[in-house]
Amino acid sequence: MKKIGAFFLTAILFFLSAAVFAQEILDVSFDKLKAEERISIKLSKPLDPWAFFLKNPDRLVVDIKNALWDGGLQQINVDSMNITSIRWAQNTSNPPNFRLVVDLKRTIEKKVYSSADGKTIYVSIFSKTPEKSIDDNKITIMAKSIQTMEEKNAYVSNLDTKRETQKETKEIESIYQMPQEIFSSTFTKEVPVIEKPMIEGFSSKGSFSVFVNGKKFKVPKKVVWMQGRIMLPAKEYFDLLGFDFSFDKQSKVSRFVKGDEIEVKLKTDSDEIFVNGFKKRLPVPAVLVKGILHIPFISLSNNIGLQVYWNNISRTFYVGNAIEDIFLLEEDSQPVISIKSLWPVASFEARFDEKTDLYEITFPNLILNTNEKYILVKKSDIDYIKAFQEGNAVKLKIALMAPLPLRIYPFEDKIKISFPAVIKNISFTEEADSIKFTISSNKNINFTLKRFDDPDRIVIDFENVIYQAKGYLEVNKYGVLRIRASQFKEEPPTSRVVIDTEQPLPFSYSLSEDKKQLYLYVEKQKKSLPKQETVKALVGKVIVIDPGHGGHDSGAIGLSGEHIKEKDLNLSTALKLAKLLSDAGAIPLLTRDSDVFVSLQDRVDFTKRNNPDMFISIHFNLSEKSGISGTETYYYNENSKLLAQIIHNNLTYNLKRKDGGVRKMKFFVVYKNSVPSVLVEPLYLSDQYEEAIATDTQWQSYIAKVLFVAIKQYFELLR
Repeated sequence: MKKIGAFFLTAILFFLSAAVFAQEILDVSFDKLKAEERISIKLSKPLDPWAFFLKNPDRLVVDIKNALWDGGLQQINVDSMNITSIRWAQNTSNPPNFRLVVDLKRTIEKKVYSSADGKTIYVSIFSKTPEKSIDDNKITIMAKSIQTMEEKNAYVSNLDTKRETQKETKEIESIYQMPQEIFSSTFTKEVPVIEKPMIEGFSSKGSFSVFVNGKKFKVPKKVVWMQGRIMLPAKEYFDLLGFDFSFDKQSKVSRFVKGDEIEVKLKTDSDEIFVNGFKKRLPVPAVLVKGILHIPFISLSNNIGLQVYWNNISRTFYVGNAIEDIFLLEEDSQPVISIKSLWPVASFEARFDEKTDLYEITFPNLILNTNEKYILVKKSDIDYIKAFQEGNAVKLKIALMAPLPLRIYPFEDKIKISFPAVIKNISFTEEADSIKFTISSNKNINFTLKRFDDPDRIVIDFENVIYQAKGYLEVNKYGVLRIRASQFKEEPPTSRVVIDTEQPLPFSYSLSEDKKQLYLYVEKQKKSLPKQETVKALVGKVIVIDPGHGGHDSGAIGLSGEHIKEKDLNLSTALKLAKLLSDAGAIPLLTRDSDVFVSLQDRVDFTKRNNPDMFISIHFNLSEKSGISGTETYYYNENSKLLAQIIHNNLTYNLKRKDGGVRKMKFFVVYKNSVPSVLVEPLYLSDQYEEAIATDTQWQSYIAKVLFVAIKQYFELLR
């Protein structure tokens, strides 16, 4: 079993971290092509990568912020002249950062780019062409095409000139005030310079305050000025930005580093700085004042990609990440607000005023590159967009003409705000030869429609759609059992509607002219099937069945090889249990009914929205130690203990495997659910005999029947 989580997002929340919006890494693969070696990283939603080189040992690092990978540490050993291996894992969880490392055998050239839809990142690696040096012994070879002695003499003379130029350059470098090591850096991202600080109206008369990244700078009582520039202590300034400091006494070079994002090098009495190895110039040099290094903080801030804003009323400087621009664009015919920033935005607060239909989003420690930004929209239910500076924060107001849900997606250098469609209502009516289902949205909708069997059902997925209608409607007519629906995924928002039928029934569909309503026509069953006898204790009981893992998350792998995946066995057993419960009159709701990935948080959110009477998560176990087998059942909350004991007793009695016990364990899906919740592990896939049982469809049906009987006993006991 693997354990990861995501966070549920609503529009009216305070977000402390961009982890709320983390996207999923679906797959990583490697291809050896004719002219290059290429790594492909597949994502659930577009994100921007950041690639850089590190030395000792040589390696290429690719970071994808706000991305989650739940597969643990993975590694591919590569038989290549350039690459030793490729490894990847979740580097940090809060904020989430996925990291891929390419271990290199030699110096290479790279190209990092995205697919047209932005959902695949490609890392192409090429052999680097070695630089040719001038060698006297090779003059004859290089001059093969030279026809005359005069041409040869001219060629050799040119080489002598080049050698003399190289010698002069070395001499200049040896006496130049900057030491040679300051030019080199393992950081490769070029940091853009803020061309114009927001300091209009500043006067040197009177005291002032400085806030750096939201933290107050202790301004000295006697401020140091140099040629009209405010000079502040460098170490305290960089400390407030979260930089680490080191100093080389021999070269007099101060080095400030923030994680693996940015490196700043500067030397005492020099007006040059090196930001990630790129040379930049300050208007005045960094100087020692009473043994403390001082820097012109406004121009230095601008040179490391930070904006400076002066509030003339409070006489305060604010230093922070810059919002370069805000603009409105369309994606899939829907409005999207794009906010371009120089650095990733770590936190924001979003509030919605229902009385005025106004969103107000606050971005702390950000500086707007203009006094105010106003966009008049007057379409798609958006009235206008307004952004302005308020102290050390940027305020964004979005005025609506009608209520709309909102989603915020942080990327490496921008934030996107979208307004997904909403399913407001589901209903059904009886027509002459069909049951007509109507699914109503506030906007035009895109959907995929599929049919599944065992049990028979029609599944409709709506991408970029939020579900706000009823969870299910019982039909029980002409072979149609019910329609059930929910928010299948939070990010990207996906709504799923399922129509359960007794047997495969023909169906058709149509859309309204404005594409806001989907009509699904399910033909009436011509001949009624014999009805299963309902179980009184189960009639109307809502039971969430959670088949563990799914999609790229295979779960445990069987002893016999990778063709046996836990995710498939979980789903097969869960579908069989759902059929038994449905026939008995219960209302089974599955967190997934196909081979898709659903995060742990999404499973919990699904359960909470449907307010069931019970939650059961189905898994099969694995152990790396030999000789481990048997049945285990897990719970956490006290209201789940009785359910866990009844299910476990039925499993151990009927399967007649080793009793692994009822265990209290803080598994996410049982710990986070308030309704009676259990997680079952009937068999071990690492045991040869139990693997054979688990992969047999008749045994899966038997396990489902045992679980059904246990659930029935539980509800009968509660009556």
